Amino acid sequence: VKILVGLPGDRIEITPDRTTVNDVVVATGLDLAERLGQPSEAFARSFVVPEGHYFGVGKSPNSFDSRYFGLIEQDQVIGKAWRLG
Repeated sequence: VKILVGLPGDRIEITPDRTTVNDVVVATGLDLAERLGQPSEAFARSFVVPEGHYFGVGKSPNSFDSRYFGLIEQDQVIGKAWRLG
């Protein structure tokens, strides 16, 4: 499950230290870069989310998410998740 924190038109900036959406920090670090055989700098970039796409992050720092695999296309969203209890 990923939380969609970047919507079409939002500005995303990913650095080795933090990820921001419209200048609001949504995640810190790129802890999994080494597991992918890359330095964290390889994932650094900034862009605007295009129409029909979303930027998702996981709640855990050990989540493979849009910081690593890129944007989520609208047709890849298959449902909503709700917290139980």
